[in-house]
Amino acid sequence: GTCLALDNVGNVYVSGGTSSITFPGVMTDSIQQIKGGSREIFVTKISEFPNIKSTNRKKGFSGNKMKISGNKFGETQGKILFVRNGIETECDDIQSWSTSKIKIKVPWGVILGKCKIYVEDTNGSRSKGKKFYYQKQKPKIIKFIPKKVKTGDELTLTGKYFGPEQGENGSIIVKG
Repeated sequence: GTCLALDNVGNVYVSGGTSSITFPGVMTDSIQQIKGGSREIFVTKISEFPNIKSTNRKKGFSGNKMKISGNKFGETQGKILFVRNGIETECDDIQSWSTSKIKIKVPWGVILGKCKIYVEDTNGSRSKGKKFYYQKQKPKIIKFIPKKVKTGDELTLTGKYFGPEQGENGSIIVKG
């Protein structure tokens, strides 16, 4: 027969029997690595998926601090993914992680516009997507040195939101 069991923290376990010729499958962490007879028994834990209940931002841009609240994120840090049109951008600045709260900085490079945020645990289980609108922050020049330049002179710009690397086709137009 088949049996379901629930442990004291809410994990669901299934047990049963199989005549499958592919048992135990490709699971390299199975207790039994090879088929032992014409009929096998099994016990497996059903994975829980992370669940995002809320975020403190519905829109933002690279570098914004963000809090993600929910449950079943896992004790060990997994991944935060921003996805637009099937293109994933992984968050590289996770500041804290617990089973119910995550703090991050929004990553650089997400495609502008409507996207979804996902929490992925260390088992590869992924939450449902939470809507987010990714905005690009316009570069802001704070100062430049020297104050007067002519064609061919070197100019040093200091500012914010230039991005982590030099873009293509970028230009600076000096009028004067």
